[in-house]
Amino acid sequence: MKNIVFKKNVSNLKRTGCNRKSYTLIEVLVVATIVVIVSIGLVSVLDVGNRTWNQEMALIGLQQEIRLAMEGMSREIRQAENITITVGTVIEFNIPDITDSIKYSLIDTQIVREHPANVTQVLSSNISFLNFSRVDDIIEIQLQAKKNVINRELIFPLVADKFLKLKVRLRNE
Repeated sequence: MKNIVFKKNVSNLKRTGCNRKSYTLIEVLVVATIVVIVSIGLVSVLDVGNRTWNQEMALIGLQQEIRLAMEGMSREIRQAENITITVGTVIEFNIPDITDSIKYSLIDTQIVREHPANVTQVLSSNISFLNFSRVDDIIEIQLQAKKNVINRELIFPLVADKFLKLKVRLRNE
């Protein structure tokens, strides 16, 4: 009984082995080429997406950094008295109940806060333009930032000849 079952299985293997279709070398090469082309396309799409993501995240970081710097400057300038603006990029003032003056300036590409004398703090980097101006009891701050990320120059505000402007009304003058 066992021999009969074994002989049937062997004869089935011989028949199916003869009818088995195999792939030719050309078919394998065509499939490999298609897989490579599709893979290159996917990697290209992912690379573009990754670059865009990194650039947009850098722009968001730049915007947040600038807004924090502007908020900090405006909060102190709002309380200012005895204001001196030098060359448009330096503002120095006093705040009631604080003995030393506070100074904001653009040094290279950084907004630097100096208070007390000779103690500095960098508020923001990548600043390409900073200007302070005064009309009556209003101080206007204009600012622009640029940053290179993955061979692309990011500008905030997004238009090259525009500036982020903030008008601060003085309370103590």
